[in-house]
Amino acid sequence: MAAAGAVAALVAAPGPAYAVPYTVPRHAEAMAAAEAPLTGEGLSIDLNAALDLESQGVTVSAADGAKMADGGITLPVGKGSKLTYAKKVTGGKVLLSGDIEVAKGEKKTKISNVAVDIKTGAVTAEVGGKAGVKIGAIAEPGNAELVMNEGTTKATLKLANSGITLESALLSGLDAALGTALADQVEPGTTIDAALDVDVDLASGSEVNRDLGLALGLDADILESPDSLTKADVDVGIQLL
Repeated sequence: MAAAGAVAALVAAPGPAYAVPYTVPRHAEAMAAAEAPLTGEGLSIDLNAALDLESQGVTVSAADGAKMADGGITLPVGKGSKLTYAKKVTGGKVLLSGDIEVAKGEKKTKISNVAVDIKTGAVTAEVGGKAGVKIGAIAEPGNAELVMNEGTTKATLKLANSGITLESALLSGLDAALGTALADQVEPGTTIDAALDVDVDLASGSEVNRDLGLALGLDADILESPDSLTKADVDVGIQLL
């Protein structure tokens, strides 16, 4: 009995208190982040007008799913495009389908696999067969226009209202493939008019994605139900990131 009492006393005896640091489990961090797929019109750009390509005998055309409209080319939003968010939008990627074919005489090359990093604004592509070329950047990344029209649960994000700033790598890549001198004629850092419009659905069936809507800065009353979403008429400038 005495031995048992000694053991009990030892167990019950208070010792020095240590503060144990709490670390958020990795799975909890992962749950805090979410993704939403993107669709939509995509990137519209008129390289011919922006770079005066005709003066060098260069032609531009749409290929492999890209579309020509009003002299410019539109690359639609492709599969795998996504917006990432938690309490706020944290980034994402816009993967654009279709190619821009650039030619001079018998020489041809393509600008393909165009992708936009929503967080940094970087625009990369494959130019003349070389992958991962930074061809430009969205001017003022993070600034966007959010548009919602009646009759849909989708919101459109206009990500390039301030245009796209071209990188010399695009021009030098075209020069190498076509024998042109675009890099000598276009000032580095030239910003050209462009549009990058993506759609994100704020509802799935009868469920509203309130977290996404709040991350985009929408009022809570708009996010009450799919019906309230379809009645929304919104056109505002937002700080996306």
